[in-house]
Amino acid sequence: MKCLACGYVTKHRWASLDCPRCHKLTGYEDGPPPRKPPPTGSSRIVPLSAAPANPVRRISVGPEIDKALGGGWPLPASFTLSGPPGAGKTTGALRWASRIARETNRPALLVSAEMARGLARAYVERLGLELERFLVLESSDVEVLRDEAAKLDPLPSCIIVDSASRMQTAAHGHNTPQAIAATIEVVTSLVTKCRAVAFVIFHATKDGRIKSPSDSDHDVDGTIWVYENGEAHVEKHRHGPAPVVISARQ
Repeated sequence: MKCLACGYVTKHRWASLDCPRCHKLTGYEDGPPPRKPPPTGSSRIVPLSAAPANPVRRISVGPEIDKALGGGWPLPASFTLSGPPGAGKTTGALRWASRIARETNRPALLVSAEMARGLARAYVERLGLELERFLVLESSDVEVLRDEAAKLDPLPSCIIVDSASRMQTAAHGHNTPQAIAATIEVVTSLVTKCRAVAFVIFHATKDGRIKSPSDSDHDVDGTIWVYENGEAHVEKHRHGPAPVVISARQ
C-alpha cells in the first residue's frame, strides 16, 4: 500500500492510521509491494557471551505469580488474554493491573470498548480494587486510544483493552483483521513509550476458537489463555518461562 500524501510504501492494509513518514491521515492506495527491508544487526559472528545483556524490569505482584513468570510481570511487554465467556479474563487483567499500578505508582488504563464507565467502575469496586489506581477510556476507536493515552501524565503502567474484537478504525469496522492489527500496533507502540504492561483481551467460543480473526500472537510478547476454573496458562512468554500456569483470581 502507498501513502497518498508522500508516496511511502507499507505492507499494512488499513487506511486509518497516520503514515509513519509524513504522519498524515490521508490513507493508502494500492501500490507496488514493499521492498525487502535491509538486514538488521551485526554482520560479524561473535560469541554469544559477548552480546550485550538486555535486562528486563520486573514488577512483583505476589510470590506465586512472580515465581511462575520468572520474577514478575516484565516492563515493557504486551500480552493477549484469551478465553471463553465468563472465564475471568477481565477480572484477571484488572487484578494484575491494580498490583502493577500500586508497585509502579502509576495508573492503569482500562480501554473499555464494551462497558460504559459506570459499569467499569462497578466492576472494579466489586473486585475490591482501589479506584484511584485506574483511568478509563470508554471508546472503541483505535486512533482515540493512540492520541489520548499519549497525553497522559504520568503515563500508565498498565493498559487493558477490553476487548480487541470491539476496536475499530475509521476505515474498518470491529472484528476485522485490519482493525485488530491496528489495535495491536497501537498498543505495542504505547507499551514501549509508556514502559508498561498491556493485556489485550480476546473472546473465544466454548470449543476454544478465537472469535477475532488475527495473527496477533506473533506481534506480542506473550499469550495467555484463561480457563473457566480460573487458571491462566501462559503459553508464550518472550521474557520468561512458558508454558506456565498462574491464577486469574489472585
